Amino acid sequence: MNKLRQNSVQLIIVTDLSQTLRSTLEIGAVIAILIAITGLAASDADRHFAKSQIAEALIITSTTRYDIIAYRAEHGEWPKIGADESKPLTDTAKNFGRYVSHLELGAEGKLTAVFDGDRSIEALRGQRLTLRPVVVTANPSAPVSWVCGQHPVGDGRNAGSNDDTTVDPHLLPSICRGH
Repeated sequence: MNKLRQNSVQLIIVTDLSQTLRSTLEIGAVIAILIAITGLAASDADRHFAKSQIAEALIITSTTRYDIIAYRAEHGEWPKIGADESKPLTDTAKNFGRYVSHLELGAEGKLTAVFDGDRSIEALRGQRLTLRPVVVTANPSAPVSWVCGQHPVGDGRNAGSNDDTTVDPHLLPSICRGH
């Protein structure tokens, strides 16, 4: 009888230990899932913050893009800038935008928004987003459109200058990504 009691006590201890171990594993699994979800949410939040800051750049450049097109319509050419040069269009000491520190005008009407290192999220600090005017090759007097970042220009169209976008393609909105 003593042997039976000893085996029963050992069985209860093993069963109790098994329950404790299973509960610990379940709690660990829940914690691992919560950590994974938090990591994904933080990554997704950074992407949303980046896209909203890039949206600011697109809004800020809109007026300047019209000015560049008006200059071309009046003078028959893009504003004069050297082929490998760019000219700041805004005073970097002034508060130009919340995330865009200044705009640069490049050759053939290229417009680049430069993100501020202090206010932009880390992934955008010091990065550049380029917008280039696009003309129809067969009809240069056709209305000018704009291409953002790495987005393809399309057949029969010419963007004139190279894209200088340095923003990570995963952060760019679809209108600025290469397909």
